[in-house]
Amino acid sequence: MIRQKTAEHNLNNITRTAAYFTFFERHPEVHWAFLAHLVSRNGGWNMTDLRGSLLPLLLPEKTIAPLFLFLERANALIFHDAYPQLLLYEESKRRRRAPPLQPPS
Repeated sequence: MIRQKTAEHNLNNITRTAAYFTFFERHPEVHWAFLAHLVSRNGGWNMTDLRGSLLPLLLPEKTIAPLFLFLERANALIFHDAYPQLLLYEESKRRRRAPPLQPPS
């Protein structure tokens, strides 16, 4: 189940960003899920800028393409690592075995 859900949401930056936010809405006590949403969203903005109308006028495609792929791959790898941990927390909470979260200090 965890692997399947992770794969379903790890399609592109939009699906990953939405998955983090949806999880945060279900579990607002997991603050870093919202942080992950923001970081993913900001990465998406950078990707959009690379494919927008201005940067292609300033940078050659041979520079833009690797940067875009780097951002996409990095975002996908981070999600592949982080999202299963969120789902594991969710399942543990459902089974009433989740450890209590420490309040931020």
